[in-house]
Amino acid sequence: MNFPMEHARNHADECYPMEAAGLFIEVGCKGGKIEFMPCGMSHYTNAFMISPHKWLEAETRGRIVGVFHSHVNEPPILSGWDYASLEAWGLPWVIMSVPSMDWAQFEPRNGKMQRPLLGRRFTYNEADCYSLIKDYYSKIGVGLPDYQRSKGWEGRGENLYLENYANAGFDLVQGDEPQPHDVLLMQIASKVPNHGAIYIGDDRILHHLEGQLSARAVWGDFYKKATTHILRYKDLCH
Repeated sequence: MNFPMEHARNHADECYPMEAAGLFIEVGCKGGKIEFMPCGMSHYTNAFMISPHKWLEAETRGRIVGVFHSHVNEPPILSGWDYASLEAWGLPWVIMSVPSMDWAQFEPRNGKMQRPLLGRRFTYNEADCYSLIKDYYSKIGVGLPDYQRSKGWEGRGENLYLENYANAGFDLVQGDEPQPHDVLLMQIASKVPNHGAIYIGDDRILHHLEGQLSARAVWGDFYKKATTHILRYKDLCH
């Protein structure tokens, strides 16, 4: 795929000596124009992260077809983390070395293309609230285990979220406000927490309710009152 590199190069130069990140977006119909969307400067010289806001903004503009970031004073080759994330995200990556501006493009070997996070139709086990959480974490390089679930599990004496969050790598947060990437467990018309949402900052969440499309929402009075637990992934730096 031919990516527009001029704007990506400019963004990498502007962010130097920190790493830069961005996304390539196909706008319009399939085969349409590919644009570069800068996603800001990292706080580090050897790591980057694309914020939830930027990823969701890109999805509203078009189809994400590539990921870009720069390496500072290092060659444009995949690090171990880069390689794992490339495979997890299932998207082509472009790495640019700054200040030399040499760059290379890498393709995922498994050929897996992930579904958009927004606008999914609800289906248990395939496109439900936990599926959205799994796919969201996959996009930031974290693989979560899967658990079988079916309609009405919360009414059959099952407590899937509370029984499995520790095994999935999460800690329970107490006495703290949620941070981006945290999982908010909610109790909606249920005796146990039966809904999970991703906190994306600024009192906004990403979630998928039964009977609705996956969407962003304001973490307002209704959802705050329904929230019972805040979970934070142990090995994820915010």
